Amino acid sequence: MDKEIKIVIADDHQMFIDGVKSLLSKEKKLNFVHEAANAEDALSYIRKNEIDLLITDMSMPGMSGTELTKKIKQEFRK
Repeated sequence: MDKEIKIVIADDHQMFIDGVKSLLSKEKKLNFVHEAANAEDALSYIRKNEIDLLITDMSMPGMSGTELTKKIKQEFRK
């Protein structure tokens, strides 16, 4: 059995989130487990839940996608 890929998508534009989900919806292994309108929400979810992939906008109000990525790398080093 193929492993399900748990995805969080973070973007301040719902139209972008909907577009990405629509493009990837035919892939059965992909599971969009959380949609975040900002980086803070995404980080909060990731701290409490195991995910496989984060798709993020690089320029969001507040914390940018770049800052989000740096925080995740710092907190979840292996």
